[in-house]
Amino acid sequence: MLESVVEQVRTMNDKPRKVYQQQQLDGDSKGPRNVKQVTNAAQRVRAGLQTKSSGNLADEIQSLLTRLLSDEEDFVQGVQCLLRRSPSVVLFTQEQIDDVTHVT
Repeated sequence: MLESVVEQVRTMNDKPRKVYQQQQLDGDSKGPRNVKQVTNAAQRVRAGLQTKSSGNLADEIQSLLTRLLSDEEDFVQGVQCLLRRSPSVVLFTQEQIDDVTHVT
C-alpha cells in the first residue's frame, strides 16, 4: 500500500508533508490517508539506514576487536580491557597524526 511513499522518501529524501502533498496531487487511490502515515514510513526508512546498537557491552567490545583485526580498518588502533575498569579504546587515523605533527 505505501510502497510508493517509502520509495519517494528513500529516493528523494523529501519531508513527509511534501511527500503526502505530492501523493494527493497524483490522485493515488492507494496513497497514504494522512501525513502521519508518511511520517511513520519515513521513520522506518531512516531507522533501517542507521546502524543499530545491541545495547550489550560485550557485543560492542567484540565489534571493536573485529575492527581492530581488519586490514581495511585504520581508525581503531587499540582496545584495552582490564578487570573492574571501563574498556579503553584508542581511535585515530594516520591522517590525524600527520595533521598534529604539521601543526607543531
